[in-house]
Amino acid sequence: MLGRSRKIAIGSKIQYIPHVEHVPNMEYCMHAPALQRGIELIRRLQDGNPRTLEALARECALPKSSLLRLLTTLEQSFVVRRDPITKDYVAIASLMPIHGPENRRSIQVSDALTRLSSLWGHTAEWWVPGGDGLSISDRKEPENTEVRVIARIGYTRGWNGELDAIALLARGHIKPDGVKLSGNWEHAEGGQQRALNQRECLEKVEKVQRQGWAADVHYNPNGVRRIASAVVHEGELLGVIALAMSYSPRLSSSEDRMMKSLEEEKTRILSC
Repeated sequence: MLGRSRKIAIGSKIQYIPHVEHVPNMEYCMHAPALQRGIELIRRLQDGNPRTLEALARECALPKSSLLRLLTTLEQSFVVRRDPITKDYVAIASLMPIHGPENRRSIQVSDALTRLSSLWGHTAEWWVPGGDGLSISDRKEPENTEVRVIARIGYTRGWNGELDAIALLARGHIKPDGVKLSGNWEHAEGGQQRALNQRECLEKVEKVQRQGWAADVHYNPNGVRRIASAVVHEGELLGVIALAMSYSPRLSSSEDRMMKSLEEEKTRILSC
């Protein structure tokens, strides 16, 4: 509601400025209402609870057609992810204050990935936990190197299925509600899948719980394997820092030094 105007002097001129007592709709003062809706959508989804299009439409009081356009844009920008089976949407990125501790850690992670990729000539990744598993939220690629790692920001390793280094660290520190450790497999020599029974799965999970890191034994069909370390603060898994390595016959001799580098960067991340 616009109330009485007040007059102020600017130089030698008098201008009348309307007095705003109440604005019932925030979009009244928004120059870009679509942007404001998108930001509000991210805020709602970043609580980690998956939602359907219909549920979001009720929460946001928006037409489903408008909401779908926003969600599609956010998905293409790797901010939200849509589960192809349940059709639920979940955030894979979040808004944070520039000077908050979360942002300082994000900067520290980015710097750590840059150092690791530069030092070892491999893709460095940061995986964060979410409702569907662990997702890549940041990655750095070495300069002047042909990158052959397919997984990009937003890619998710689910709770079950392939039990690689990333999935092992996730299951070693998080026990998602209603998800059993079953139907798992690993890559064997030559990239073939080898089914894992319950006992094998539990033994592998218990091992990474004790040591805090994991490494793929064999390369996947894309010629990539990972060595990774869990970043844990006060019992909570903040993320997993990893080196994704394309095939190299000289790699095994460097693994111990790579793990030492990961541990050093983990210490830096936790110090912020």
